[in-house]
Amino acid sequence: MARKRLIMGVDIGGTKFTVALADEMGRIISLSRRRTPAERGGLAVAEEAIGEGRRLLKEAGAERLDAIGIGFGGPVDPRRGTVRKSHHVPGWEGIRLADLFSGAFGGAPAKLDNDANAGALGEALFGAGKGAKVMLYINIGTGIGGAIVRNGRIDHGAHGIAGEIGHTVVWPEGPVCTCGRKGCLEAVCSGPSIARRGREAALKRGGALHEMLEKGKEVTCEAVFRAVEGGDEVAKKVLEETIHYLCLGIGNAVTLLDPDLVVLGGGVAEERELLVRPIAERIDDYVLPVMRGMVRVVGAELGYDAGIKGAVALALEALRGED
Repeated sequence: MARKRLIMGVDIGGTKFTVALADEMGRIISLSRRRTPAERGGLAVAEEAIGEGRRLLKEAGAERLDAIGIGFGGPVDPRRGTVRKSHHVPGWEGIRLADLFSGAFGGAPAKLDNDANAGALGEALFGAGKGAKVMLYINIGTGIGGAIVRNGRIDHGAHGIAGEIGHTVVWPEGPVCTCGRKGCLEAVCSGPSIARRGREAALKRGGALHEMLEKGKEVTCEAVFRAVEGGDEVAKKVLEETIHYLCLGIGNAVTLLDPDLVVLGGGVAEERELLVRPIAERIDDYVLPVMRGMVRVVGAELGYDAGIKGAVALALEALRGED
């Protein structure tokens, strides 16, 4: 009887890392999620993840892996399997993470990509993007990341940086972004940016959010959405502006890339009725007229598991020998 092939997915984030063992169809067999020991540095995090992988492999009664996929929370060079930088954990720069995992598991082929690309691949193969020819994935959370999936494969672009929709400018006179430019989509519509704009609006125009500030409470992104539900006009204005700027960024990307599907993921996009549905209903007003009705906008399906399922999808690519 032929040995059943096993693959491993690894999702490394700033606060948690996840390791999963899966079969050759991508079905997860076992999973471990642990706190990322950021204070110990990048190599220590990698070694701990490798240790969890070895434990899962032993518990499965298996001796070796056939492929490994790694999603990393920061910029990477997917062609070299190298980490460029981490904004959350020190000591990652230049680490050949794919080689490190491959060497730890008997030379099994390993693929590395950033977490946004991995999440996009997870949605494309196992979630909301199944069947799409060209899918644009946008993660709206603490920041805004994006990825392009064509026929089930990530389109990295010429330099491995394609899909960074969060750093497209939608408001040239807007707030300064972490990248140093003004008015990037991330600087206007990420979770912290929505919260900031909510606070600024409340200080100028009052309302429920202003009452929160007077009571010493923090105005968060979620607080803005809950104020909208409560009928607060100031919060409604902040949300309308958010939808407009997101539609601007998405509409420009749709006109440029011609996807048949846009998938919105991340914590902020969990607001399906207040955010995702209005964008889906209005996106035709922001694209080339001939493209109206050609693209659907939907919410992601996999939630927090998009990252680890994307890492499993990367392992499937490594198993097939795909670059």
